Amino acid sequence: PYADYAAGEPLKNLMVKIFDCDPGRTGTFTLYEDDGVSEKYMDGAFLTTDLCYERLENEINLSFLPAGNVFDGQVSSRNILIEINGLCASYRCDSPKVKVVLDTENCRTLIKVGKVNPRAEIHICLRKETPGRW
Repeated sequence: PYADYAAGEPLKNLMVKIFDCDPGRTGTFTLYEDDGVSEKYMDGAFLTTDLCYERLENEINLSFLPAGNVFDGQVSSRNILIEINGLCASYRCDSPKVKVVLDTENCRTLIKVGKVNPRAEIHICLRKETPGRW
């Protein structure tokens, strides 16, 4: 859901949008979370998560690397939706918690990750589907 300000709602659903380019591209972004209302972050009550993206010729690697402390109102699990715009090819992931959907109409690939603990490291490897292979 949309929030007017950062502390509007706990982050139960995380949507990450990646604007894809050529193989060899990488990117990193840091997500910062705290309770949004107090100054407890000054005492270390916050969580940062590095979101890392690497595009190879036939593979895409995504990592969520959290670091920090527990804070009031922190969710115990969340859903993650990753949208890679400009990626119009079929990819697969061997993880049963990850669903990959190709949206050819909008030229994007959607990666849906089931409920995960925001404090857990997540590594997702997508491999390009080879035509004619089962």
